[in-house]
Amino acid sequence: METIKRCWLVFAFLCLKHILCAQSDYYFELTFTDKGNDYSTSIPTAFLSEQSLTKKSQRNVAIDYLDLPLRASYLQNIAAFPLSITHHSKWRNSVLVKMNDTSICAQIRLKSGVKSLSLFTTIYLGAIKKESTDGKENSDSRFLTMPYGEGFNQIAMLNAHFLHERGFTGAGMDIAVFDAGFAPNGFTVFAELQSRGQIKDTWDFVDNDATVFEKSIHGAMVLSILANSNKNISGVAPKANYYLFVSEDEFSETLLEEYNWLMAAERADSIGVDVINSSLGYTLFDDISTNHQYSDMNGNTTLVSKAANTAARKGIFVVASAGNDAQKPWHYVVAPADADSVLAVGAVNAASKYAYFSSTGPSSDGDVKPNVATQGQDAVITFVNNRYMVANGTSFSGPLMAGAAACLWQAFPHLSNLQLKKEIEKCASQYNAPDSLLGFGIPNLMRAFMLLDSMDVYSYDQTLLISLRSNPFSDRIGVELYSAQQQELTFQLMDISGRLIRNENQTILSHQYLVFGLSNLEGLSSGLYFFTVSDQNGMSKMYKVLKN
Repeated sequence: METIKRCWLVFAFLCLKHILCAQSDYYFELTFTDKGNDYSTSIPTAFLSEQSLTKKSQRNVAIDYLDLPLRASYLQNIAAFPLSITHHSKWRNSVLVKMNDTSICAQIRLKSGVKSLSLFTTIYLGAIKKESTDGKENSDSRFLTMPYGEGFNQIAMLNAHFLHERGFTGAGMDIAVFDAGFAPNGFTVFAELQSRGQIKDTWDFVDNDATVFEKSIHGAMVLSILANSNKNISGVAPKANYYLFVSEDEFSETLLEEYNWLMAAERADSIGVDVINSSLGYTLFDDISTNHQYSDMNGNTTLVSKAANTAARKGIFVVASAGNDAQKPWHYVVAPADADSVLAVGAVNAASKYAYFSSTGPSSDGDVKPNVATQGQDAVITFVNNRYMVANGTSFSGPLMAGAAACLWQAFPHLSNLQLKKEIEKCASQYNAPDSLLGFGIPNLMRAFMLLDSMDVYSYDQTLLISLRSNPFSDRIGVELYSAQQQELTFQLMDISGRLIRNENQTILSHQYLVFGLSNLEGLSSGLYFFTVSDQNGMSKMYKVLKN
């Protein structure tokens, strides 16, 4: 038995030796002890943009130690070694260094300012993985007559068009898109955005350059859901500003991509981005020794989930696709969708039913994940040469939610990012009974808008929401309503003595938004009146209204 054990150890050693000989690079994370006095939180203009500082001030986000850049002298201390620094992280106060000769590790650890040096990951020769998109081209030519074209259903499912009708289309909001590449291939969305000056920044964290319009077309398809603005397919936030960052290496799957994600988040924060959309997820890697476990999906263990939580702490609204693994051995949500402060988005089909591939929850610590769901099965996207197709994936349900959230935030800029997250969850279809498939359900942004817009909650279970829009009035009393069920409503106007002046009935359908008005009131005398809305159950709401 002992001989067998020894033989096995020799065999394992030879295998390990073979692997080590085949590997091309070692990546170590080097963490520093402090940041010194190079910068101060009292002078944040030295390291944060004016836009970032303005938004942090508006949302009461403090400038703290994490915002300070790395200490220059510590970087100089390690520059003399035969290695290359590939990544810098101010949030982790660390760098990633690539080296072939690991014998220098002991010397590096002795350098001033070095707190720790630990193996991060290894990249092996031949460890190449080619991603494929999970989509299918639409073979027919179904085009709707609505201004949203084929994309109407996925926008209307969220009632995002309600926000658009009120002028909230993302203007002034800044959205960062993290993806594998934005190869244009005839996508007019890029020309449209560039002509209007809406692409504000680009960076490829894989190749360390500003060129992102290459490699994968996945990011371009994601962007089409967000930013298209034409009659065939309209995006959910067509007027927003966009920041396009490549953090995913489509030819491999390594922990480096999580560090790339971290660096993209830091750049987004320094610039002053409002929303991050991440149609990326991490569980298993080419180097299986670095694989995540389901127990790691507890909201704050993986590097990328920690980065997402820190981005949220900095005031950014982070949206992450839940993953497409429901029918795989790994069927749970992926990192960073598990992160505590991230809005993880699952997928439904065009009929608002659970999409068979959408990764399930909960997180390993029991949190509701995904948080919400939008259309990701047969989602309408732009494909090569501006052809429109339907595709499957939470990669597409995520940006729908991210863009819609940006529009809602545009309407209510006083909200913090975490308040916005809570309001989106509260307005979802199964908020009172969340599950592991859709979380809190499909958000209804019309309902969220009405609740946030000082609407009166008419009944305790919020089945009817009312907003009086004309007080004082001249010739018309206008009211906006939303009902969770079909019912008959009665509208009455009485003078101060209680004399009935007008009585009208109106049926409102289930989950309908209705604008109603008592008109032709110009002949009334000026003064105080009582306007009452009553439902079929006898409940009523009375308003004092003033006639000009």
